[in-house]
Amino acid sequence: KQHKINTAKILVSMPIASLGPLGTLVAQWLEKSRKVLGKRQRRNLWENIWTASLDEEWDGNLDYDETLNQAGGILASVLLDELIEYHPSATAGDNTRFSKALRPYFELIGNGNSPSAKLARICLSANLLYLFRVDQRWTEDALIKRMDIKIQDRFEAGLWEGYLWSPRIHDDLLEVLKPSFLRILENLDCISKRVAENAPKLFISIAVPPDRGVSTNEALTVLQNLTPENLAAAAEMLKDLLSSSGDKSPVLWRETIGPWFKKAWPKNANAKTAKISAKLASMSLATGSAFSEAVDAVEGYLQPEKWGDILSRIKKLNLQQHYPEASWKLIQRVIGEETQIVERELPEILEEIARGYPAVANEPYFQKLQARGNR
Repeated sequence: KQHKINTAKILVSMPIASLGPLGTLVAQWLEKSRKVLGKRQRRNLWENIWTASLDEEWDGNLDYDETLNQAGGILASVLLDELIEYHPSATAGDNTRFSKALRPYFELIGNGNSPSAKLARICLSANLLYLFRVDQRWTEDALIKRMDIKIQDRFEAGLWEGYLWSPRIHDDLLEVLKPSFLRILENLDCISKRVAENAPKLFISIAVPPDRGVSTNEALTVLQNLTPENLAAAAEMLKDLLSSSGDKSPVLWRETIGPWFKKAWPKNANAKTAKISAKLASMSLATGSAFSEAVDAVEGYLQPEKWGDILSRIKKLNLQQHYPEASWKLIQRVIGEETQIVERELPEILEEIARGYPAVANEPYFQKLQARGNR
């Protein structure tokens, strides 16, 4: 401990010009050693490293990864740790504001235009909800306004990358972030591809149920404008919502997701691709006793898949026994003549479907699949 305190004294006394080339290393050292240093000592060192970083030449990217490799991003993480000591948690409506001791440091980050300031903001955007609840005004001015692509002279795409890595949102933040979020959903090519698909997933989490602040009509407009790839991500989120609800999935489908899907899910060409089909088919499997209704809802979007692993999933859930007609509707849509399947699975599944839904035995494609399974 004393060794670290003595090291901090030496670093604080160093000329700013000498500290500059060591800025990232010293910032990393401060992050690891912060807890054993006194508040005044560590904040003096923070100020000196920050000042030195402003003269640092930077030719790297302004993205989330670089917040770990440049002094500005690391110092933002240190500052966040300092803030958490004052506010271990924050709930809706707190808005206690930054303390007088920490406010100057947040202002340096919020008002700066250097690479250090921009990377620091990216780092902090990963904790957008927490910061919003601690100091709403600063968070709106320093971060949220820079997340609005409509304000081109201030827009910083990296803030969306920081936020969307693991986004958290509640109604209080949604009310303020919603306009910027809806605009970025129309311009996902402007943000990092690594997190772009998290945006439609986040959108689904706030659009369902539709009384959280996004109307069904707004949802339809947003989803219609998504690329097929991003719409597939939205479909995957619907499946995740159902899967995570366990034995409540039938109720969730019948009372919430099903009615919403029928009104809000787009019917244009973008919504009918093989990838989206696969996600919607998987979604239907997660609805429990509402499986038949779910298949009816997604049937028009389904297409033959390259791989027929859905057969084993149907069998594992015994859907062919409990819901033979719906199982056949799904199978005939997604198992095409070119679909690669484990053919030994077919006879048993088709036999059980025919036992519960005898009329299917006369259908030509059913007979063709039977022949395929009996090779």
